[in-house]
Amino acid sequence: MHTEFGLEIASDSMHTEVFAEIYLRGKFVALVSQDKGLDHLVIEFPDAGIDESLVLREIDMEEFRRTLLFASAKLSGQSKGE
Repeated sequence: MHTEFGLEIASDSMHTEVFAEIYLRGKFVALVSQDKGLDHLVIEFPDAGIDESLVLREIDMEEFRRTLLFASAKLSGQSKGE
C-alpha cells in the first residue's frame, strides 16, 4: 500500500460494528463500514458540511482501490500489517 495512505480501525455510536477510516496525507477520504456484514461493505464519503481543510476529495483511483482492498482485509482479519 502507498505510504501516504493511513488506515484507522475505529468505532462510534453511529455504527454497530467497527469501521476503517481512510486518510491520505493526513486528510480524511472515506470510511469503510461493515454494519451490513463483511460480505456487504459500504463506503461512506465525508458530508458536504465538513470543514474542507480536513478532507481530500480527489485522489488517485488505483491507490484508492488498493487501499479499499486493504481496509476490507483488515476488517475481516485477513491482514495483520501493511
